[in-house]
Amino acid sequence: MAEPLEQRFSSALLDPRAAIPAGIRRADGGDPAFAFAVYRNNVAVSLVETLAAGFPAVRALLGEARFKAVALDFVRREPPRSPVLLRYGATFPQALGAREDLAAIPFLADLAALEWARIEAHHAADAAPAAIADLAVLGEAALGAARLTLHPSVRLVRSRFPIVTIHAIETGGIERPRHRIDLGTGQDALVVRPGMRVAVHPLSEGLGAFVEALVWGAPLGDALEAGINEDASFDASGALQLVFSAGAVEGVEQGEQDA
Repeated sequence: MAEPLEQRFSSALLDPRAAIPAGIRRADGGDPAFAFAVYRNNVAVSLVETLAAGFPAVRALLGEARFKAVALDFVRREPPRSPVLLRYGATFPQALGAREDLAAIPFLADLAALEWARIEAHHAADAAPAAIADLAVLGEAALGAARLTLHPSVRLVRSRFPIVTIHAIETGGIERPRHRIDLGTGQDALVVRPGMRVAVHPLSEGLGAFVEALVWGAPLGDALEAGINEDASFDASGALQLVFSAGAVEGVEQGEQDA
């Protein structure tokens, strides 16, 4: 069975080697080849610009020409599956990590994952953050079984590289030469948008383990234990202060206590 014209049109649109699908005509009766080529180029440019806008740190790190080449290759390999471009680029971090020609930049995929987390946080649902005082009503005995409902915008990116610092450098947030970055220092990132602006909070390994446990819905006691197991110097009180002050908690639920 022949492919529908719409599917053949979409396939040819992002493949510069593909011929114009049979059945394409110009309203004025002229040769459609030139018009199709222009439209094909415009679509590719638009998608590359979408990626450039969503991944500014990756763009700055690679440089304009190299980024465009990498992005164009991605566009042709993984075209949009939805007309809503807000979700386009979700697999860009994985694609970067799979490229052998970018292996010399081992943190690139994690950096892109951080930028995608920022995009997701920006478009997440709005919600009013909870206050740390909400924990006080539970009483000390019930704290361990309590569950923290995280803000809809919360995203966690864990990395063995200092991705928050790298992102800040590449986007102009801080001034520091690239060669002075210690790539041996891991840095997790808590991304959240409690109000109008997306914020990125660098986390230690212990804090990263704590937040990860919360993301998976663990009781507060188990989440704190995860932080301690990851880092013996983990500060439980400081961890709670961080997630609440960052606006990362939407609510506090009382859990079932062991008899």
